[in-house]
Amino acid sequence: MEHLVIATAVVAGLLAGLELAVSVVVGPILATLDQTSMLRGRTQGAGALGRAMPVAYGVALVLVVASLLVGWDDGARGPLTGAVVAYGAITALSLGYLVPMNTRATRWDPEQPPSDWQQVMRRWDRGHAVRVVLLVVAFALLVVAVAR
Repeated sequence: MEHLVIATAVVAGLLAGLELAVSVVVGPILATLDQTSMLRGRTQGAGALGRAMPVAYGVALVLVVASLLVGWDDGARGPLTGAVVAYGAITALSLGYLVPMNTRATRWDPEQPPSDWQQVMRRWDRGHAVRVVLLVVAFALLVVAVAR
């Protein structure tokens, strides 16, 4: 059972790290480019990550729930419950808010973006920042569960 929680923490940590890098490394680099290049990078990134991330998020969610259900021990139950709640919020935020914007962005023409593209990107950036915080919190809770 301990191995399941450790594996879950590793997967959650990798996911949190990747999404943090999108916010603090990739986004700022793209922001330095001209509008067309920046939009091309964002739309291509949305497409590539839009194909890969559902699998990663699905695996992480299954692992977090499985870790709680296995009931590793009473000391870990609280942090594991918190991680499940965080992943529930992450899933709702992603599917209900971020994914629709990403899907829309993958269809943009970087040469002629829609008139509201900047507003959409600002909303996505804010929602993504919330998701990153939730991912880091979930990861920290999983580390606490492993330590117990």
